[in-house]
Amino acid sequence: MPKPAALPPTFKAAPLSTDGRNRARLAQATSEFEGLILEKLLNQMRRTVPKDGLFSGGFAEDVYRQMLDREMAQRLAEEPGIGIGRLLFDQLSRRLPPQDE
Repeated sequence: MPKPAALPPTFKAAPLSTDGRNRARLAQATSEFEGLILEKLLNQMRRTVPKDGLFSGGFAEDVYRQMLDREMAQRLAEEPGIGIGRLLFDQLSRRLPPQDE
């Protein structure tokens, strides 16, 4: 079995602290990731809706819809969210040092 390649220097993990900040940073990151997934989901769902030529707002409407989708996704990802962020947090928090709990 080949040895896994080392990560490039830009992908090195941040040093782990022992004062609980890692759990807070992990919770924030998993919540933001859930928001990103939801934003992409909303974006793809919106693409299935046909545009009406009579009330189409053009580029300005597209920008507004993207901003609306981003904000809705962030609101949906807040606690308790739909659970993706919580599942990721539960899985990844197992790798934190015991002093960080």
